[in-house]
Amino acid sequence: MKKGYAYLDQYGNMHIVDDIKTARKYSGNGKIETVTGIDYEYGWPQVMFGDDREAVIVKVKGDEITEKEGRPIPKQLKELAERLK
Repeated sequence: MKKGYAYLDQYGNMHIVDDIKTARKYSGNGKIETVTGIDYEYGWPQVMFGDDREAVIVKVKGDEITEKEGRPIPKQLKELAERLK
């Protein structure tokens, strides 16, 4: 299973990357979590919407967790964002 490193950048956007050094460099608050079982590509979590796999842009601002396009955020990603705050 693919392993990645999740973090929030300085703007509160959640990313998942292959390289821990990248996660350390760009983490806005220094929190990084190792994740498995979450698809990601080009630094963004990927989720199936209908028949299409699309990037989910999760944004954390204070206590609010939103998705850039207003789509529902899967529970697993929302919980991950909570832990990274």
